[in-house]
Amino acid sequence: MARTSPSKFIAVVDDEPRVGEIIVMSLTMAGYEAKLFTDPETFLHDLGAMDPAPDLLVTDYQMPRMNGLMLIQAAKRFLPELRTISLSGTLHVSDIKEADCMPDVSVPKPFRQAELLAAVRKALAK
Repeated sequence: MARTSPSKFIAVVDDEPRVGEIIVMSLTMAGYEAKLFTDPETFLHDLGAMDPAPDLLVTDYQMPRMNGLMLIQAAKRFLPELRTISLSGTLHVSDIKEADCMPDVSVPKPFRQAELLAAVRKALAK
């Protein structure tokens, strides 16, 4: 696969470690630098100290204590320019319209690697 240059840093937040690891592996193979967080609160805690700051947040929608749209809203308080992707098998258009902060791209689950990478390119191009 083609490598991106320079490498973009992508934070992945998914409470299912196996799913998150597959996403990180796909992103890494495509030339991105990616790090998995299995807890949205840990990601938010670490966000201010990340160097470099992430260029993109890829987050699951359905997680305990905080859904993906809530995470996006909180993350954008720290990094307003942060690009975001929401992954979900349960996200409805009405959920997005009611959110204070919308993702740049929404990807329905299940998805293929090519669909994920196309969404990443689209989000980073905004």
